[in-house]
Amino acid sequence: MHQQVRIGGTPSSGGVPDVRNSWVLLAAVAVVSLGGAVVYASVGETSPVIAGYFLVGSGAVAALGFWWFSTHPPAMRGPRWAYYAVVIGLIVGAFGAGGIPGTRSVGAWIVVGVGFVAFGALERSALIATAGGVTAVAGVVGLVLAVPALGIWLELFTAATFGLAAALLRTQRTRLQYG
Repeated sequence: MHQQVRIGGTPSSGGVPDVRNSWVLLAAVAVVSLGGAVVYASVGETSPVIAGYFLVGSGAVAALGFWWFSTHPPAMRGPRWAYYAVVIGLIVGAFGAGGIPGTRSVGAWIVVGVGFVAFGALERSALIATAGGVTAVAGVVGLVLAVPALGIWLELFTAATFGLAAALLRTQRTRLQYG
């Protein structure tokens, strides 16, 4: 049975499973994406430095997520194995799809977007799923557009999308409790 409870103060309820606790993960993705735009602007779109940056950045996001969720758990409305599958699929899939020749690494955006759609579905959060879906669609659009500095634009767009989603998730005033 679901019941909505109105709470005040910080929505990140330490120890209480809550979908709003995912705001830190979304904010971390936004920060890594913003840094990615800086890296793209600094070294160009074909530099191997980009892959190194995202390897370290995705590891940092995963580590932060595991640490944060250990004290501020997500809603965990899906089976635990599915969450692990999403994390592994995101990291492995993004690097695999990002390395497809001739795609300008756009496959990584599609995989990240689809991964967050899956995470949003597990958490039953339309906000998280929408942020992922918007990112995936931006990646698909990036496949067909011949935009100069595409990586910079996609990174900025992803940073804005996930930053906005994190802010909205952080400031939600209600949470679902299961009784």
